[in-house]
Amino acid sequence: MIGQIKIDGFTDLLQKTKKLSQDLQDETRTVITTEAQNLASRMKFRAPRDEGNLVEAIESKVWKLKTGVVGAVAGITHEAFMRHPEFKGRIKRPHGKHKDYYYPASQEYGWTAFGKHYPGHPYIRPSWDERKLIIQSRIRYTLKRVIETVKPI
Repeated sequence: MIGQIKIDGFTDLLQKTKKLSQDLQDETRTVITTEAQNLASRMKFRAPRDEGNLVEAIESKVWKLKTGVVGAVAGITHEAFMRHPEFKGRIKRPHGKHKDYYYPASQEYGWTAFGKHYPGHPYIRPSWDERKLIIQSRIRYTLKRVIETVKPI
Protein backbone atom coordinates (compact mmCIF):
# COMPACT_ATOMS: atom_id res chain seq x y z
CA MET A 1 0.00 0.00 0.00
CA ILE A 2 1.37 3.38 -0.98
CA GLY A 3 0.27 6.51 0.80
CA GLN A 4 0.38 10.02 -0.53
CA ILE A 5 0.48 13.26 1.32
CA LYS A 6 -0.19 16.49 -0.47
CA ILE A 7 1.27 19.62 1.07
CA ASP A 8 -0.13 22.87 -0.23
CA GLY A 9 2.11 25.91 -0.01
CA PHE A 10 5.39 24.02 0.40
CA THR A 11 7.07 25.98 -2.40
CA ASP A 12 5.85 29.22 -0.83
CA LEU A 13 7.22 28.10 2.53
CA LEU A 14 10.65 27.40 1.02
CA GLN A 15 10.72 30.81 -0.66
CA LYS A 16 9.74 32.58 2.55
CA THR A 17 12.36 30.65 4.48
CA LYS A 18 15.10 31.62 2.02
CA LYS A 19 13.97 35.26 2.06
CA LEU A 20 13.85 35.26 5.86
CA SER A 21 17.35 33.81 6.05
CA GLN A 22 18.73 36.43 3.65
CA ASP A 23 16.85 39.26 5.39
CA LEU A 24 18.19 38.13 8.77
CA GLN A 25 21.75 38.08 7.45
CA ASP A 26 21.42 41.50 5.80
CA GLU A 27 19.76 43.22 8.75
CA THR A 28 22.09 41.61 11.29
CA ARG A 29 25.13 42.67 9.31
CA THR A 30 23.80 46.24 9.13
CA VAL A 31 23.14 46.52 12.86
CA ILE A 32 26.45 44.86 13.78
CA THR A 33 28.36 47.18 11.43
CA THR A 34 26.68 50.22 12.94
CA GLU A 35 27.23 49.08 16.52
CA ALA A 36 30.89 48.16 15.89
CA GLN A 37 31.42 51.68 14.52
CA ASN A 38 29.67 53.19 17.54
CA LEU A 39 31.82 51.12 19.90
CA ALA A 40 35.00 52.17 18.09
CA SER A 41 33.88 55.81 18.35
CA ARG A 42 33.46 55.46 22.12
CA MET A 43 36.92 53.90 22.38
CA LYS A 44 38.40 56.80 20.42
CA PHE A 45 36.63 59.28 22.67
CA ARG A 46 38.02 57.62 25.82
CA ALA A 47 41.53 56.78 24.54
CA PRO A 48 44.47 58.76 25.91
CA ARG A 49 45.87 61.33 23.50
CA ASP A 50 49.56 61.87 23.78
CA GLU A 51 50.71 61.64 20.18
CA GLY A 52 47.36 60.62 18.68
CA ASN A 53 48.56 57.32 17.23
CA LEU A 54 46.38 55.25 19.52
CA VAL A 55 43.19 57.09 18.61
CA GLU A 56 44.07 56.91 14.92
CA ALA A 57 44.57 53.13 15.12
CA ILE A 58 41.17 52.33 16.64
CA GLU A 59 38.77 51.07 14.00
CA SER A 60 35.97 48.60 13.41
CA LYS A 61 35.86 45.69 11.02
CA VAL A 62 32.96 43.40 10.12
CA TRP A 63 33.11 40.21 8.10
CA LYS A 64 30.85 37.37 7.01
CA LEU A 65 31.95 33.75 7.15
CA LYS A 66 30.93 31.14 4.58
CA THR A 67 28.47 29.76 7.12
CA GLY A 68 26.64 33.09 7.21
CA VAL A 69 27.88 34.06 10.65
CA VAL A 70 28.72 37.74 10.96
CA GLY A 71 31.70 38.75 13.09
CA ALA A 72 32.94 42.13 14.22
CA VAL A 73 35.89 43.67 16.00
CA ALA A 74 36.28 47.16 17.38
CA GLY A 75 39.63 48.36 18.64
CA ILE A 76 43.16 47.89 17.34
CA THR A 77 42.80 45.47 14.42
CA HIS A 78 45.72 43.53 13.00
CA GLU A 79 45.86 45.89 10.01
CA ALA A 80 45.98 48.94 12.30
CA PHE A 81 48.68 47.30 14.39
CA MET A 82 50.77 46.67 11.27
CA ARG A 83 50.48 50.37 10.31
CA HIS A 84 51.87 51.31 13.73
CA PRO A 85 55.08 49.39 14.44
CA GLU A 86 55.80 51.77 17.32
CA PHE A 87 53.06 50.02 19.34
CA LYS A 88 55.35 47.08 20.07
CA GLY A 89 58.86 47.20 21.39
CA ARG A 90 61.39 45.97 23.93
CA ILE A 91 62.62 47.67 27.03
CA LYS A 92 65.68 46.82 29.04
CA ARG A 93 64.89 46.03 32.65
CA PRO A 94 67.15 47.14 35.52
CA HIS A 95 68.62 43.64 35.97
CA GLY A 96 69.64 43.46 32.31
CA LYS A 97 66.82 41.35 30.87
CA HIS A 98 64.58 42.64 28.12
CA LYS A 99 60.80 42.71 28.18
CA ASP A 100 58.39 43.13 25.28
CA TYR A 101 55.68 45.73 25.60
CA TYR A 102 52.52 46.48 23.67
CA TYR A 103 51.59 50.16 23.90
CA PRO A 104 47.76 49.91 23.58
CA ALA A 105 47.62 47.29 26.35
CA SER A 106 49.88 49.30 28.62
CA GLN A 107 47.57 52.28 28.19
CA GLU A 108 44.55 50.15 29.08
CA TYR A 109 46.02 48.30 32.08
CA GLY A 110 48.98 50.38 33.22
CA TRP A 111 52.63 49.32 33.43
CA THR A 112 55.59 49.13 35.75
CA ALA A 113 58.98 50.50 34.80
CA PHE A 114 62.06 50.73 37.00
CA GLY A 115 60.08 49.80 40.08
CA LYS A 116 57.41 52.44 39.60
CA HIS A 117 53.82 51.62 38.62
CA TYR A 118 52.08 53.86 36.11
CA PRO A 119 48.30 53.48 36.22
CA GLY A 120 46.43 52.73 33.04
CA HIS A 121 43.89 54.87 31.30
CA PRO A 122 41.19 52.31 30.45
CA TYR A 123 39.39 53.02 27.20
CA ILE A 124 38.41 49.60 25.81
CA ARG A 125 36.61 47.97 28.75
CA PRO A 126 34.64 51.06 29.84
CA SER A 127 33.48 51.58 26.25
CA TRP A 128 32.35 47.96 26.01
CA ASP A 129 30.62 48.11 29.40
CA GLU A 130 28.82 51.28 28.32
CA ARG A 131 27.62 49.90 24.95
CA LYS A 132 27.11 46.18 25.68
CA LEU A 133 23.42 46.29 26.64
CA ILE A 134 22.63 48.71 23.82
CA ILE A 135 24.30 46.41 21.29
CA GLN A 136 22.47 43.34 22.61
CA SER A 137 19.08 45.06 22.61
CA ARG A 138 19.52 46.45 19.08
CA ILE A 139 20.48 43.03 17.71
CA ARG A 140 17.56 41.40 19.57
CA TYR A 141 15.13 44.06 18.30
CA THR A 142 16.38 43.69 14.71
CA LEU A 143 16.06 39.90 14.72
CA LYS A 144 12.57 40.10 16.24
CA ARG A 145 11.45 42.73 13.71
CA VAL A 146 12.66 40.71 10.72
CA ILE A 147 11.14 37.45 11.99
CA GLU A 148 7.79 39.15 12.64
CA THR A 149 7.60 40.29 8.99
CA VAL A 150 6.97 36.68 7.97
CA LYS A 151 3.22 36.20 7.79
CA PRO A 152 1.81 32.96 9.15
CA ILE A 153 0.63 30.48 6.53
